[in-house]
Amino acid sequence: MAQKAIHSESQKHASVWSAAAAAILAVICLAWWLAYDPTADFAIHVPGMDHAPVIPGSAGHAEVIRIGEFFDSFDGRESTLPGSWPRFRGENFDNINTEKVPLANSWPAGGPEVLWSVALGEGHAAPVVFDGRVYLLDYDEENKADALRCFSLA
Repeated sequence: MAQKAIHSESQKHASVWSAAAAAILAVICLAWWLAYDPTADFAIHVPGMDHAPVIPGSAGHAEVIRIGEFFDSFDGRESTLPGSWPRFRGENFDNINTEKVPLANSWPAGGPEVLWSVALGEGHAAPVVFDGRVYLLDYDEENKADALRCFSLA
């Protein structure tokens, strides 16, 4: 009977030690997994590292385009027109104007009267309407730069 008790006691100690060893191994594996940085061996590659010959007009050597250096304002007359269209597709991004301005149900054969127009450069910027003015990011081909333009609706 004494031997059974010793054998049972020794099995308890063995199972405690194996559980402790498994827990320690799990903690070591978790620590290694959290500390491992797979990007540590990455090399940074930047244009020019290959020492390729410079070709004028190629993608890496194009003319510099300046952004945000010019602001054009036309016709200083202020407008008292209400309403706003603060961003692309309108206030709620749904292309729905919530202003209480009546819209025409039909146009004359030649279309509506053009109240004003202006030539713009290349680009696809959406206009913003606020406080009786139209703001538009345009491309100034002469200066080779973007230009923020402000037009009065008066």
